[in-house]
Amino acid sequence: MLNSWKFSVFIFTITIFQVHFVKSAIPDYIQVCKRSDPNLDDCVKNSIVNLRQKLATGIPELNVPGIEPLYIRRLELQDNVNVNFTDVYIHGPSEFDLAEMKIDIKKNRFVFLYKFKELKFEGKYDIDMEILRIPLKSSGPMHGHFKNCQITGKMVGKKMMINDKSHMIFRPIELKIYQGQTYLRLENLFRGQKALQDATNDLLNENNALLQNEILPALEKTLGEHFTLIANKITSHFTYDELFPLN
Repeated sequence: MLNSWKFSVFIFTITIFQVHFVKSAIPDYIQVCKRSDPNLDDCVKNSIVNLRQKLATGIPELNVPGIEPLYIRRLELQDNVNVNFTDVYIHGPSEFDLAEMKIDIKKNRFVFLYKFKELKFEGKYDIDMEILRIPLKSSGPMHGHFKNCQITGKMVGKKMMINDKSHMIFRPIELKIYQGQTYLRLENLFRGQKALQDATNDLLNENNALLQNEILPALEKTLGEHFTLIANKITSHFTYDELFPLN
């Protein structure tokens, strides 16, 4: 009778340990969403919104860097454009409004719309080209902002085996930025002659071909790479069934 009781206690202890271990696999700041949930879109949306503060400061245990501010070492513009932007800091990416999230879980496809009241940026520039028939050859600090900015995107995942377990790994995220009101200022133009510098910056902002045609595509590509890295840092730590259990 005693041995039977000890065996029962042993089985109970093992069961509790297994349940605790399974529940502990996912940290409490990540909301698990069931694939069978009819409100899966809302569940994933809430999960991402709840991660806002963690994304701002970073998640060291998952090797996820903070995005507040978001640091971009270099913006890669097209080869025929002789403009370089380096050491760029973007302030405000964690203050997002996740307006829409549409999921096709069978295809591992996530389509989203983020809204931002304001994204501020600062960094360094080096330019040697003609813009609006104005020859510009200069370097120095730059800063600006996007107001009422929207970012649409699509994430497509693929199941991959890591250590004999299935994980969701995302392909490069495709982003499109709709910038709303924009402002860009290049300092140190014309050796700091204020009148010429102010007039040139006014022209750049009134005819924002540089921003629209060159900077935004580079920013979309770079942000897509950053957010793909963050997403895959998270999904590589947990199996597909842990993040998206069937029931």
